[in-house]
Parts: sequence; C-alpha cells; structure tokens
Amino acid sequence: MGIALAVGVQVPPSMASTANPGQAHATIEPPVATGRLRITGQPRDGGTVAAVTWMGYDAPQMNEVTDWPRSVTMPNLARTGGDDLASFYEGITASRPDDPHLTALGHSYGALTTGYALQHDGTGIDDAVLFGSPGAGTWDRDDLHVPDGHLFVAEAD
Repeated sequence: MGIALAVGVQVPPSMASTANPGQAHATIEPPVATGRLRITGQPRDGGTVAAVTWMGYDAPQMNEVTDWPRSVTMPNLARTGGDDLASFYEGITASRPDDPHLTALGHSYGALTTGYALQHDGTGIDDAVLFGSPGAGTWDRDDLHVPDGHLFVAEAD
C-alpha cells in the first residue's frame, strides 16, 4: 500500500471477524470468493494498485441478532467502526508523501460502516462504492465527503 498509486479499502459485512476471516469473503460473489476474478486492466496512468480488506471494526455476529446494542439491526457498531475506519483512511494518506487515489468499498453492514466513515472530513476518499447496503447512515448525500459523481451504489432490480 505504501507505493501504490491507487488503493482500495473493502469493508466486509456482518459476521466477518479476524477469528474467521474467510467469512468476510463468503458473502461476496462466487468469482471473487474463489479467486476466478481476474483484473485485466491497469490504472489509467499505468501505475500500481493495492487492495486491503479492513477488519478493524467489531462486526455484528450471527448469535447477536437479538442482542440489541450489538445486533445487525442497529447502527451502533457501524457508527463506532466508522470512526475507526475514517482514521484508517486518514492514516493511509498521512503515511505517504504523495496522495494515492483512495477508493472505499463497503458491503452490507460494512457499507453502513463505510457511510459513517465518509461523514468525516479529511479521509482523502476519491471514490466510494456501497453494495448490498442497508444505507449510509444519512439521508443527505452531502453528508458523505466524496467528490460529486464519485459515489456509486450497487443495488438489485
């Protein structure tokens, strides 16, 4: 990550944990989970790319659905995780002499966590993609500090 011109940070959904890191990928589309996805292009400028799955938040677990403060039905863990994630984004930018193209990717409860992180100023996010998202922690797009035209939402028809 220290020299890549483009950096992507993916935040996994609920039930992801460092105790069972494979769970973070179990809910992603099968080609990604099985490694069949191939990146065939290069960044427009011909530079390097780095990607990381950020597991620095306490994602709700299956056995906590009825534990209201920790339930996936509540935003508590996403809000706290969003604060930590914003600091992670800021750290990527602060640790480098250049300004990498930084992309935030959030899936499901991880998208909610990403939404809370994007409400912080100074994250350095250039693009954001939220998929399978229960929301972004706000009803106002202007609350998300992402350049106009660079916030993308994947949704089912």
